[in-house]
Amino acid sequence: PHFNKIAAIGQACLEILGEDVYPDGRDFKTYSKDVIRQTKLLETTIANAGLKIMSPTQTHLMLCVLPQESDSLQVQKQLDDIGIVCNRNSVPFETKSMWKPSGLRLGTAAITSRGTTDEQIVELGNIIADCVNGKDPEALKTRVKAIVDNINWWY
Repeated sequence: PHFNKIAAIGQACLEILGEDVYPDGRDFKTYSKDVIRQTKLLETTIANAGLKIMSPTQTHLMLCVLPQESDSLQVQKQLDDIGIVCNRNSVPFETKSMWKPSGLRLGTAAITSRGTTDEQIVELGNIIADCVNGKDPEALKTRVKAIVDNINWWY
C-alpha cells in the first residue's frame, strides 16, 4: 500500500466520524449534501443548455450524452485545456467506439470541497456546454480563470 493512500483513508475516516471538519468548518454530512446539490445543479444547467443527461444523478457524478457529431476525445482535451477536468465515458447502448464514446462524465466533489458557490457551478455548466458547442477556447479559459481565482485552495 502507498503511504499517501493510507493517510487519505485515515483523514476520510476522521471526517466521517466527525473528529475533523473541512477547512471551511463544514462537517462530512453537510459537505456530502452540498456535493450532491451542486452535482444536480451542474446537471440541470447542462441540460438547460441543450445537452442530454443520461439519467438523473444521485451521487457526486453526472453523465451527459454529447451530440452525435461530437468527438468525446476532442471535447475532453478542450475542457482540459481550459482548466476543467472530466473524462469521456460510454453510455448504455453505445454506438461509438470505446476510445471515443458518446458520454462525458463530470463530478463536483473536488470543487465543492474548495467552496464553490451555486452561481459558480451554473457558470461552470454553461462553460462546459459552450465548449461542447465549439465556442472560443480563449474566452472559455478566461471564464474558468474567473471562477478559479475566487475559490479556496485549502487542499
